Amino acid sequence: MHDLEFLPPWYPQMRRKRLAVIVEMYIAASAVLIFGIWILFASHGVAVRQQTLDQLQGQITKTNDDLQRLNELQNLKQQLLHQDAVVAKLGPRVPMSRVIDAIDQVMSHDTALSELSIDMQSVSTAAPPVATGDTGAPTANTEPHIQRTLVVKMHGVAPSEAEIGDLMTRLTAVPQFSDVQETQSSDLTMNHRLMRDFVVTFAIQMH
Repeated sequence: MHDLEFLPPWYPQMRRKRLAVIVEMYIAASAVLIFGIWILFASHGVAVRQQTLDQLQGQITKTNDDLQRLNELQNLKQQLLHQDAVVAKLGPRVPMSRVIDAIDQVMSHDTALSELSIDMQSVSTAAPPVATGDTGAPTANTEPHIQRTLVVKMHGVAPSEAEIGDLMTRLTAVPQFSDVQETQSSDLTMNHRLMRDFVVTFAIQMH
C-alpha cells in the first residue's frame, strides 16, 4: 500500500524562495569577504605608500640639511680666504703675547688699562736701487718697499701725571717700541680718589 504524500500548493514556492534567500546570503557574504580582503590590501598599499613617502621626506630633509651645511662651509671658506688676505697684507706676524707681557712688565701696580688696541699702518716707498750686471751699476728696483708699523694704543688710569711719565720712560726703554707719545690726559675721580685718565701710543716697526 503506497503512502500518499500530501503537500500544500504553496510549499514548492516557499522552498524556492528559501533557496533564493540562501543563495543571496552566500553572495552577500562573498561580497563582504571580497570587500574586506580588498580593504586589507588597500590599507597595506596605503601603509607602504606612506612609508615610502616618509622615506622620501626624510631624504629631502637630509638633503636640505646637507645644502645648509654646504652653505655654511662655503661661508666659512670665504671668511678664511678673507682672513688669509688680511694676514697676507699684514706681513710678518708679531707675537702679541710678548707685546702684552712687555707692557705688563713696565706698568706699575697702581696703573690700570681699560683698553688696548692695535692698528696696522702701511707706507709704500720706492725701493733702493740694486747692483746688477757685470759692471755692478745700480739699477732701479721696480718692486715698491712697504714699511709696516703696528700702532699700539693704551687707554688707562694712573695715580698721577708723574706715574704716566714714568710709564712712558719705561716704554721708551723697550727696544722694539718707538715713538712713545701721550695723546690724552685728564682728571678722573674713582672711589673718591683723584686719578689721571690717559691715552699713550707707541709704534712697533715691522721688518
